[in-house]
Amino acid sequence: MTDDNSSAVPDVAPPATPAEKLARRLHAEQLDRGGRPYVEHLAAVVGNLLRRWPEAPVAVVDAAWLHDVLEDTETTPESLLAEGVAARAVAIVQTLTRPRDVTYRAWIARLARGGDIWAIRLKLADIEHNSDPARQLPGSDIVERRYRPAQRVLEKALVARPVLGCVARRSEPGSSAYRPRVALDDPVADHASLSRQSTVAFVGKNADSDVNG
Repeated sequence: MTDDNSSAVPDVAPPATPAEKLARRLHAEQLDRGGRPYVEHLAAVVGNLLRRWPEAPVAVVDAAWLHDVLEDTETTPESLLAEGVAARAVAIVQTLTRPRDVTYRAWIARLARGGDIWAIRLKLADIEHNSDPARQLPGSDIVERRYRPAQRVLEKALVARPVLGCVARRSEPGSSAYRPRVALDDPVADHASLSRQSTVAFVGKNADSDVNG
């Protein structure tokens, strides 16, 4: 017998994580270049990340919420740790914070050569939203000039990681096997030597020095 008083479970959004709450507080008064609340960009980047890589660890999702706090607020790595943000999340946020004296092109090339694989994935999620036609200002060529080239470099680096992360090992004549050299998802592992060859000629003589990432 059906209970006529029963009702469907309401579609309720999951409660905000501590990292999301912190990001919303730190970016509370900020707007993006189109005049929208900046937190909408952060939520979109998290959504892009989880759509492509639903297995993303909690620390990486936390980093997605916080990826711009070091660049756009007075927050420091030490203050993030004091707020209880995981050390791995803080490390990824630091990786994704471009030094002011480094051009965007050079920074992307550096990330492709030696960045944590999850930092690369997160930056791709960020670039995807930054390239959204709905977010572009009239007459802007920033997508073709900046974001598309960066996306190509990082996608190539991402594809190259499993290939470069393995070395051939001949156990006996006529046979071969592949053995992982490092744990590719290990944030401590040094990927620089594994992905250096995957970086295309991205740092041109006309380096892009725009400020926004």
